[in-house]
Amino acid sequence: MDNTINFLGARRVCFSVSVALIAVGLGVLLLKGGPSLGIDFRGGVHIVATLTEPADPDQVADAVEAAGIDRPKVVAAADNVLLIDASADKPGVGQQIVEAVGKAFPLKTGGVEINEVGANVGQDLQIAGILMIVVSLGLLLIYISLRFEWRFAVAAIAAIVHDVLIVLCVFTALNLEINLPTLAAFLTVVGYSINDTIVVFDRIRENRRLMRGVRYLDLINASVTQTLSRTLLTSLTTFFVVALIFWQSVAGELRTFSLALVFGIVVGTYSSIYIASPIVLALRPKARYAAAKPS
Repeated sequence: MDNTINFLGARRVCFSVSVALIAVGLGVLLLKGGPSLGIDFRGGVHIVATLTEPADPDQVADAVEAAGIDRPKVVAAADNVLLIDASADKPGVGQQIVEAVGKAFPLKTGGVEINEVGANVGQDLQIAGILMIVVSLGLLLIYISLRFEWRFAVAAIAAIVHDVLIVLCVFTALNLEINLPTLAAFLTVVGYSINDTIVVFDRIRENRRLMRGVRYLDLINASVTQTLSRTLLTSLTTFFVVALIFWQSVAGELRTFSLALVFGIVVGTYSSIYIASPIVLALRPKARYAAAKPS
């Protein structure tokens, strides 16, 4: 107990910061009319085209637009690779774009990949993505309630929702698209966050048996302190790997996937200490610990 860090002493400040960040992020989300959805969810065409020489993305977009197609989003990657996203209300738009680009710029032989997603398929994927998250949270709520107590389950779900909202707000502020790889990253963040939280909860449950008569606040602080080295080692090693992937990747799905994980690891580690643990403290059975003496 002498080396215990008073993490929960900052719980009110941390709660206020989290609420403020989420409120600002949701405000931006409403102003923008919702998140920026990729072609996986709204339908459209995604093209990876390799040119034989460098080209300006704006000039490529002008060439496509001149062919009668709504202005696409064009991003230049390494080795003269262009990533082209455009809306598509009928089949064959992808081939039209490739032909328009090929007339204005020299395409590498066999260097074109076209992926088209219909609007109906995109809507189905939206519904499936939402169901995946809801079902995951429901199963986690049931499991943690059975494994620990309902108080721990509520705290864990609150921390997960906090993490996903923070990452979603970051993506909205940076105007990044939400697509299937991003959804996979969100679910990975959920798994990573719950893993950290469960480790802390398991130590809290163990210390309740070993540290009778200790204030619940001090017991939680001691539990978080005891798991801190494990949390930092796991988080930092994972963070460095994901950050390296983000740094080395070019613009595209892998980059957005790794960026979501970078922010998810940071907020997941933060929430297991400053969101989940304080909620467990707030939901503790008051009568049971009323007679406990301070350590």
